[in-house]
Amino acid sequence: MIAAKFAAESSGAAFPVMCFLKSKLLEQAYQFLQKITFQQRIGKILLPLRRDGFIDIPSEPIVRLYREGVVEDAKKQRLNLKDCKMNNSLYLGIEYGLGANTSSEPNEIRVYDKPSRFAKKKIIFALSDANQDVFKSLIAWLAEPTNQL
Repeated sequence: MIAAKFAAESSGAAFPVMCFLKSKLLEQAYQFLQKITFQQRIGKILLPLRRDGFIDIPSEPIVRLYREGVVEDAKKQRLNLKDCKMNNSLYLGIEYGLGANTSSEPNEIRVYDKPSRFAKKKIIFALSDANQDVFKSLIAWLAEPTNQL
């Protein structure tokens, strides 16, 4: 009886609404868990960063982050986050286009030696881990002039 009722509901307009509501509930649960586990997750990342002096950020392509606030790509190209922030050439999440044609890449990080039009060196990567919020916060924190590990 319950299966028949569900089948009847799922063939109608109620099914997309149920899927949407379940999706929203899962998204809210994930955001809640992200907030309450943030300290634990950042602690697990800071431990090897402090101990070894660097960590490999799970991203595409993989980028190495040094405790001094330097990022390095596979070509051994290095950029200092503090310098890039002072030059307004550090972007945590990107939006493209205007108006209705806007799209975004919230997990993409772009680091340039100078503002993008004039950049000679650039490191662009997309975070590919469940700890994207932690890595974005850590990169933003290390980019501040007075912060250091």
